Amino acid sequence: MDLPPPDSQEPDMNGLIGQWEHLAQLIAVEYDGMREEYANEIDCRTTLEENLWIIDFPGFESYLARLRQADDLFLAATTEDREWHRGVLKEYWNPQLHWWFGRRPLRPGPHWG
Repeated sequence: MDLPPPDSQEPDMNGLIGQWEHLAQLIAVEYDGMREEYANEIDCRTTLEENLWIIDFPGFESYLARLRQADDLFLAATTEDREWHRGVLKEYWNPQLHWWFGRRPLRPGPHWG
């Protein structure tokens, strides 16, 4: 795996996409965290969105394919709900740009509340 040097400003796209893939898999089974944790964890998708389109890097198409596959799994494992996050999300949330925040797990665990 080609990681950027420690002082690089470029994000580790492989790590970020891996985090999103892993989270989508967990949500597909059952999300066992609280709402606040969920908001923090799905925010990794925001970082991906902010960086994927501005960074030119080798393997872009491969990363994009992985991202689409993880997005599809996330969509299948969640339902649209624009109310779950009241009081949890930051003010910058935009439902058109940050569609993942408008979704909650189909199978929330007992800690969801």
